[in-house]
Amino acid sequence: MKKIILIGTFIIIASVSARAALFLDLNGTFLTAGDAEYQYGGGGGLGIDFLPRFSFLYRGMYTFASFDVNTNKEKEFGYMLQMIGVEYVYPIPKAYMGWKSSVMVGISQLSISDKVVRRDLYGYIITDSLGYPSYRSRQREETGVTVGIWTGVKFDVSQHVSPFIDIGYHYSFFSGELKNELIHGVHLMFGVRFILWGGNKNLYEDY
Repeated sequence: MKKIILIGTFIIIASVSARAALFLDLNGTFLTAGDAEYQYGGGGGLGIDFLPRFSFLYRGMYTFASFDVNTNKEKEFGYMLQMIGVEYVYPIPKAYMGWKSSVMVGISQLSISDKVVRRDLYGYIITDSLGYPSYRSRQREETGVTVGIWTGVKFDVSQHVSPFIDIGYHYSFFSGELKNELIHGVHLMFGVRFILWGGNKNLYEDY
């Protein structure tokens, strides 16, 4: 995670120029994650233009979910993404809007807490005093590689504020104890982009 943050920071510092726009994204997130069910959360991003319609972008977020709480089927999920990539924004004439798309790669950390049947050394199920199977809590966590693509629209309401909606797809690869979990799905974000330096180019242009 530290390497991703350092790389993102280096790219931003190396790309800063007097004409570049530096922006901050804050967003709420809903995603489906295959074997990790569906989750809610939030996050943010930091980016900077390096060409008129292209930006380097760092994005981080965390989502979570709980199911069947206080039962033997209880499951809890925590999913963190740290990604860097490139975003392209195409201005929509006369509408003060932009169609934006991004491609990103990075790391993800998935934690799964659930309950499994207790077994003895010979593989037999351990039961309680009433003869029902006995359960134990299990915690699994792993860091892997993630790729994602998003597309959506932003609305340039001022030089420094742009609400946006993005929908995309993400896929995580794990090689350890979670390698048999299929973690992928649709990703929906609602957020606001704040232009920290520079301004929305769409509002400078006569379109």
